[in-house]
Amino acid sequence: MKYVKIFTDFLEDISTLEDDEIGRLFVAMLRYAEDGTQPSLPGNERFLWGVVRRQVDAMRSSYEHRCEVNKTNRNESSKNQRIVTNRDESSQEEDEEEDEDKKNRYSKRFTPPTYTDVEEYCSSSGLKNVDAHKFCDFYESKNWMVGKSKMKDWKAAARNWNRSDRKGTGTHSNYEQRTVTDEDFSDLFLPLG
Repeated sequence: MKYVKIFTDFLEDISTLEDDEIGRLFVAMLRYAEDGTQPSLPGNERFLWGVVRRQVDAMRSSYEHRCEVNKTNRNESSKNQRIVTNRDESSQEEDEEEDEDKKNRYSKRFTPPTYTDVEEYCSSSGLKNVDAHKFCDFYESKNWMVGKSKMKDWKAAARNWNRSDRKGTGTHSNYEQRTVTDEDFSDLFLPLG
């Protein structure tokens, strides 16, 4: 093993030891980590040795496991590279075409519906509160964006539109429509004359 991790809470464990005992404990730790040499510790550091040894053994086990995983990953990676380089060009072209097909399948582009599409979907799904022209005009004015994202599913938007337009007014709003007049702003202006 090339290193030993020592955590700061170890300061509390060694606080009762003298400086020479701490020094012997650290040297014993390093030697044990390097080649497994069991130390003969003459002072109070021997009382901490069992804890230290278990920590070093756990670190060694973790280090060896990581080394094995990395070795396996390297071997797998090199096998995959050899497979790719050993195949003939026609099979590589087939794989590239298959990858392109998958990409097209999973990244279908959104196509805005026509008024007729929306009308047909709404009538077949029983969505009575959706006016296809208002729906398409509304989202067309927003470039078929929902918030800051491009719309992905206009049918889901139509279902939401139907739910939010419960009164059947076709306004797609909880506020009633009304005409604004000059009287609405009369208290904001001083009378002339």
